[in-house]
Amino acid sequence: MAEAVVRCAAADGEGEAEGSREGVLFVGRLIRQKGVDDLLRAVAALGGAIPVAIAGDGPERPRLERLARALGVPARFHGFVEPDARDR
Repeated sequence: MAEAVVRCAAADGEGEAEGSREGVLFVGRLIRQKGVDDLLRAVAALGGAIPVAIAGDGPERPRLERLARALGVPARFHGFVEPDARDR
């Protein structure tokens, strides 16, 4: 599972926005083997106050979106991100 602590900008994602805070970023295909459900459950176990950004798409996306809502995890699903955009 690929994840990193990042600055989650509140605005358009360019630079560091006022009020930005640390969170978790997952970048990858949303398939069961990646363990994104484990990531969401771990964040929920920590109180669910950590923002999670998920960049990627795949067959597990609808289930993961429902799971995040059910767990009360503030997750944003950004869908597929072009490789050039990931490097910014």
